[in-house]
Amino acid sequence: NLSLVMPGEVMADPFCGTGGMLEEGRRIGVRVVGSDFDRTMIAGSRLNVPAADLLLADATALPLRTGSVDAVVTDLPYGQSVCILGENFTRLYEGALDEIGRVLKGGRRAVVVTHRDIREIAAARFTIVQYHEQRVHKSLTRRILVLE
Repeated sequence: NLSLVMPGEVMADPFCGTGGMLEEGRRIGVRVVGSDFDRTMIAGSRLNVPAADLLLADATALPLRTGSVDAVVTDLPYGQSVCILGENFTRLYEGALDEIGRVLKGGRRAVVVTHRDIREIAAARFTIVQYHEQRVHKSLTRRILVLE
């Protein structure tokens, strides 16, 4: 639990996809809120994690109150199943990290997983508390950032 979220607290995933991170949070007794820009993904989350509060939303403009979540845990889009190229990745990640910082309560953590090295983007907005790399296969290394 890199996020340090506790049972009964609120965890958000702004790129929830079909709900993998939400299910992990639910299993430890966390109230989970997921959002995604794709209706199909939200439908998948609804099937996989019926207890989740789900929102059809752009991660760069979340319909959540400022300082309303205790943790954010998310796996940023890799671009394989969505059409995001070059500079658009940077803008998406910057906008999403800005929103994560806005909705996260002060002094709390965000855990962000990505295939790109976004430490520079993250460090402009947060303190990087931990950084881990996990080699998945020859062409994919997951980068895990713990941010405050």
